[in-house]
Amino acid sequence: MDLTISYRVHEPLKVRMRIAERDIQAEVTDLSESGMSLVTNYDIPTSTILLMKFSMVKLSGNKEDKKTIHIIGEVRYNILLGQAGHRLGINFSDIRKEDKETLYAFILNVLTQ
Repeated sequence: MDLTISYRVHEPLKVRMRIAERDIQAEVTDLSESGMSLVTNYDIPTSTILLMKFSMVKLSGNKEDKKTIHIIGEVRYNILLGQAGHRLGINFSDIRKEDKETLYAFILNVLTQ
């Protein structure tokens, strides 16, 4: 018997950031082709410019399609959430058209699964 199971974990996307040679953990709470918000224990001031690399993996049958895109973003807001950390709003200020389309396709794929 052949059986294929597809699944998706229903929890926030966990990400890793590296700031000043230190790994920082965060959870993405919102993602679009123009920006994202995340929650982290690290206090990143507003107006900070972030150089980000996204590696997205799409599984299709037995194949794995991996795309990496590079985005420059700016921290637009930083809200202190008490013990939960900081909620950061990041605007993608520099993203190539192809990378924006790849990100949009990734988001659309996640929403339709």
